[in-house]
Amino acid sequence: MLDPLDALPYELWTVCIAFAIDGQEVGPLPFLAVSRRWERLLLETPTLWTQVYIQNGEDEIARISTFLHLSTGSSLHVEIMMPLPDMDCLQPIATHISRVATISIRPPSLSYRDTSLHMDQWEKAAACVLAKLSNGIVPSDVKQTSCLGVSLRQDYPLYNCVFLMKFEMGPAMAKADQPDSSIGTESPEAAWEDHIKMYASAAHWQHNRSVAE
Repeated sequence: MLDPLDALPYELWTVCIAFAIDGQEVGPLPFLAVSRRWERLLLETPTLWTQVYIQNGEDEIARISTFLHLSTGSSLHVEIMMPLPDMDCLQPIATHISRVATISIRPPSLSYRDTSLHMDQWEKAAACVLAKLSNGIVPSDVKQTSCLGVSLRQDYPLYNCVFLMKFEMGPAMAKADQPDSSIGTESPEAAWEDHIKMYASAAHWQHNRSVAE
């Protein structure tokens, strides 16, 4: 069988690899075993190591550190799939926060009603994660926040159910190592929680449909 590297230009091969690893926690790691040629090219392609997943998986700190090293100076996209990840896993990313382009956080996979009833706990957990991860960056430094969710209503009350919150980080991330006084007396966790609550309460505005189950 013809090696794709012999049939495709390198640029197109990297695009195919990027499609193959999209959404995969382990990224390009399994492809390192294809051949020494594949291993060399994968290790020399930083853009294939920029998607960092946090799922409290096995050897997660080692995997995250590997991705941070191999992605060199490329922009990072952090996907947090747990309601409360291991805080030790966040520290390596926090040291590279100036490279982080997006942070996505998903609530736990529960039923619509269970998720809505647990929103307060999730908002506090997400705020704690962002305070740890952002390394001094505050919500006002975020370029854009988006929220995907639905409004749930059978009778009363109205529940807002969030599926995903995404934070697009702006140029201010470059000042991550500088002290910031814009929070005032409010703690970083409280500032992030207020920010999350504001967007979570408007989830149904951005994805407006009613679910009656």
